[in-house]
Amino acid sequence: MTALGLSREHRRAGTVVGAAAASPRPAGGLGLAVVMALWLARRGRGADLARWATVATGCALATAALLWIVTVGAASAGSALDAGSRVAVVAGSLLALLPVAVLLILLVRLAATSRARRLAGLRLAGATPGQVAQLVVIDTGAAGLVGALLGLGGFTASRFAAGAVCGVSDTLPLLFAPAVLVGVALASALLALAAMREVLATPYRVVRGDEERPPRPWGLPLVVLGLAVPVTSALRSRPAWLGDPEWLTAALLTGAGLAASASWVTARVGEAVARRTRRATLLLAARRMQAAPRRLGYALGAVAVVTVVTVTVAVPGAVSRQALPLLALACGTALLCGLASLVLAEVESLLARRRLLAALVAGGVPRRALAGALVTQNLLAAAAVVVPAALLGLLVMAPTLGTAPAFVTLVALTRAGVIVGGVLTGVTATSLLEFVAVRRVTPATALRYE
Repeated sequence: MTALGLSREHRRAGTVVGAAAASPRPAGGLGLAVVMALWLARRGRGADLARWATVATGCALATAALLWIVTVGAASAGSALDAGSRVAVVAGSLLALLPVAVLLILLVRLAATSRARRLAGLRLAGATPGQVAQLVVIDTGAAGLVGALLGLGGFTASRFAAGAVCGVSDTLPLLFAPAVLVGVALASALLALAAMREVLATPYRVVRGDEERPPRPWGLPLVVLGLAVPVTSALRSRPAWLGDPEWLTAALLTGAGLAASASWVTARVGEAVARRTRRATLLLAARRMQAAPRRLGYALGAVAVVTVVTVTVAVPGAVSRQALPLLALACGTALLCGLASLVLAEVESLLARRRLLAALVAGGVPRRALAGALVTQNLLAAAAVVVPAALLGLLVMAPTLGTAPAFVTLVALTRAGVIVGGVLTGVTATSLLEFVAVRRVTPATALRYE
C-alpha cells in the first residue's frame, strides 16, 4: 500500500487511465469506460468475479420471476375466470413485483459494497466522475444483461414443467420478454449508479458514527384500516363494493401496513427477548435485532405481504378453483424472491461488520457460535413477522369463516399453518448458509479492513 492507500492493482488501473486519456486518438469518455471495464474484467480476481456472478445470478432470478408474473397476468386475462378471481390474480401478480424490487435493490447495494474501494482508487488515480459513472453502468449493465438472458433460459425451461400444472404452458409473453430483459439490465445499472453516488462525489470516504435511528410503526394505521374492511362488510348486508372482492383490499392494506412496520416489530421482539433470556446465543441474536433491524425488515416486509395474501387466498371460497394455481404460482415466485432478499440482506450485514466479527473470532468466540446466533436471529425475526401476517390473513377472512361450517375453518387453519411452516422452513434453509458465510468473512486478514 502507498501513502495514498493505493494498491498495486489501483496503480496499474491509474496507468491504464492515463494511457487511454493521453492517447493521440482518444475514444472519448465512453470508449475509455469500455477500455477500463474490459481491463477490470480481464484482471478481475476472486472478489470481482464473485460480485459479477452475484449480480448476474440475482438478475437471472429477477428476470425469471418477472416473466412468470407477466405470464400469470396474461393467462388470467385470457381465461374463463370470474371478475373477482381475475382481479385477485392480477393484483397478486402486481404484488409479486415488490419482492423482485427489494431483491434488485439489495443485490446492487451488496455489489456496490465490494466495488467502492476500487472505484475510489480509480478516482484517486485520475479518473473523472463521468468516467467512473460510465464504468459502473457498463460493468453492472453487462452483468445484468447476462443474468437476464440466463433468467430467460431458466423461465423457458421451467415454463413447460410448472406451466402445464398451472395451465399457462401455452402462454409465452413474447412482446414483454424483450422489455423485461432490457428493464432488468437497465434497472441494475441505474441502481448501481445511485449506490455509488458517494464515490462519484469524492473518493474520500466519510464514516459517520451516529447510531441508526430506531424504526417507527408507521404501518400500523394501515393494518387497522385493513382490518376495518371485513368488519364493515360483516355489518352490512349488500355484497362487495364496486364488484371487487373486499378481502383483496383488506389483505393488501394489512400486508402493506405490516411490511412498513416489519423493522419496528423486529426491534421490539429483539428487545423483549434480550430482556428475558440468559443464553448467549439468544442474547447476541436479540441485540443484533435491536441494533440493525432495518436490513432484516426490508426483506421480511416483502415476505410478510406475500404471507398475508397467500393465507387469505388459501381460505376455501376466497377465489375460484381455476384461479388457485395461478395465484399459487405468483405467490410462490414472490416468496422465492423474498427468501433470496433475506440472504442478500444477511450477507450485506456480514460484510458491513466483518471487522467486528473477525475481532470476536480472534478473541476466542467460536465461528459456530456466531453463525448460530445469526440463524437464531433470522428465525426470531421471521417468526415475529410471518406469524402475525398469517393471523392477519385469517382475520381478513373472519366474516367468511364465521358463517362457514367448522370443517372449512379447520381447513383454513391447517393451510395457514402449512404456509407459515413452509416459510419458516425456507428461512431456516437459507439461514444455514450463515455457517459458510461467517467462515468466509472472518479470516485473520479481515482485521485490516476498515
